[in-house]
Amino acid sequence: MCSACGCVQKVTHSRWRSEVEEIYEAYSLYHQSKGAEQVVFEEGSGIPEARSRRLLGRLFAEVHLPEEGALLDVGCGNGELLRTFSEMVPRWSLVGTELDDRHRSAVEGIRGVQGFFARAPDQVPGEFGLITMVHVLEHVPEPREFLQRLGDRLTRDGVIMAQVPNYGQNPFDLLVADHCTHFTLATIEALLRGAGYEVICVANDWIPKELTIVARRSGSPALVPVWPRNDDASAHAAKSLDWLNSVMSSARHVAKNGRFGLFGTASPATWLSSELQDQVAFFVDEDPNRAGETHEGHPIYRPDRAPSGSRVFMVLPPAFAEAIRRRLAIRGVEFLLPPQFST
Repeated sequence: MCSACGCVQKVTHSRWRSEVEEIYEAYSLYHQSKGAEQVVFEEGSGIPEARSRRLLGRLFAEVHLPEEGALLDVGCGNGELLRTFSEMVPRWSLVGTELDDRHRSAVEGIRGVQGFFARAPDQVPGEFGLITMVHVLEHVPEPREFLQRLGDRLTRDGVIMAQVPNYGQNPFDLLVADHCTHFTLATIEALLRGAGYEVICVANDWIPKELTIVARRSGSPALVPVWPRNDDASAHAAKSLDWLNSVMSSARHVAKNGRFGLFGTASPATWLSSELQDQVAFFVDEDPNRAGETHEGHPIYRPDRAPSGSRVFMVLPPAFAEAIRRRLAIRGVEFLLPPQFST
């Protein structure tokens, strides 16, 4: 944990770097949904919406963009954000970067895309009125230096938008092997200010369990603030690890009785499935792109298709699990909440 700002990081030694390289070599984007982008759900109704459309809609409400400009999407994947941006703002020119070339043809086929680069984003030619990074900074061992170099690619009035997992709200982020930096609202803001940015907004409600920050270059780096209550940040990290152990113990206990499944197919449920091994019979997922497929060799059901009489453990932070359970209320299926987590 950084003694200056309280940010939590994994130790990025040579073994960690080697394992991450192995992960990236075999990585399949949106693999549970066969390449379709994740959806997010309206809290009250449960209506799904494409993640990029939700994110860009909130950005456009916060920042005025001209009708024409240039966008650089760092870590563009197969181009879902670029594709959505092109539909919403058709007169902008678009550029994407990635670690390798595997999605080059898909990205270059998007209307408005002027370039695709398998290189570091600070090595991309040109300047951009908007730089987006969705689920990038948590993978970067030295995020401040990364952001400082990236700032040179912004136009004078350009803005940067980054989205990262909200570790402060979602301790499951600690389990993701290739996430080396784990952010809270305070630490993501301190990072951007320390890298020389003026923060326009920082929010935890654009996408559930995630943080979004929008900023522009300020001209000079701010002093990195000293974490005012460093003991609290350390205690939160320890409580997060203890809670993850309690989730595993609780799930292992309830899995012994009756047909048992896990809610979700993302990293938390995958981790818990590997810990419980043959005690898990199925998964449940609201994402229509995932339901009907299989995960870890087990079927994925829509909530209303979960086997009658089964028990489904919700591998989510408690507040989110409770809200979803109230909304579902499916007869004949018992949705089990994880242990409470106190910050």
